[in-house]
Amino acid sequence: LGNSLSPFINDLPKLRKEYHEARKISEMPIADEKRMGVLKDFVQVLESSKSPGELVCALQSILGAEMPVEAVY
Repeated sequence: LGNSLSPFINDLPKLRKEYHEARKISEMPIADEKRMGVLKDFVQVLESSKSPGELVCALQSILGAEMPVEAVY
């Protein structure tokens, strides 16, 4: 997991802040089953041997995020 996420380490403080801001305004709780499903999918993608671009696209689809791939690099 650490090796897979290492290219994104520099962005962690910014991503953490964005996550906390998003959770503050979120009024819809996420069911535990949904959380576990997302987590399992997330780990499965990280453990795959995909290129960084494919990895980002797969993670975005799991999280339902729309972020340009260039913003991650």
